[in-house]
Amino acid sequence: MAFGRLLLGLGLIGLGVSTMRPSRPPDTREGRFVRRAGRINATIVEAARLAAERTTREDLRGFANALVEGHTDVGNRLEAVLASTGLTRPGRPLRDVERARLAALREATDFEAAFIRLVIAEHLKLLTLLADHAGEGREPALLAFAEEAMPKLADHYEHARILQRDLRSRA
Repeated sequence: MAFGRLLLGLGLIGLGVSTMRPSRPPDTREGRFVRRAGRINATIVEAARLAAERTTREDLRGFANALVEGHTDVGNRLEAVLASTGLTRPGRPLRDVERARLAALREATDFEAAFIRLVIAEHLKLLTLLADHAGEGREPALLAFAEEAMPKLADHYEHARILQRDLRSRA
């Protein structure tokens, strides 16, 4: 009898848990998108944090701080989408190649120019990834995320291009 109550109790507990969306790995396309977007975004955040500490130019420091804030928000929104869809976040955000890019930035003799080049390249990759996913993705929440993020990231890209022109004109 006690065993029966235990099973019934476990069954009731199970009912409460069963209403939660189970965690599932993203399908191949969604998984690649999430992994790449997460890595690119994390690279931008880390580079911007470094720039906010190292640059002597107020315009670059302001831009770097805006990137940290904006891309932290993008990362948080991606995490929220993953949580709401039951998709799991794939492993560590940075691979050796991203770490190498950040190490090269730290060692750059012209840090500010190297920072802007990295930001432009990473934003171009991220915008291309988002545009491709918006056209090919399957998960509605990830599609909405991609479409929502693109305008702000395009603004970052354009701002970086303006700063690059300004740096070149001062050199």
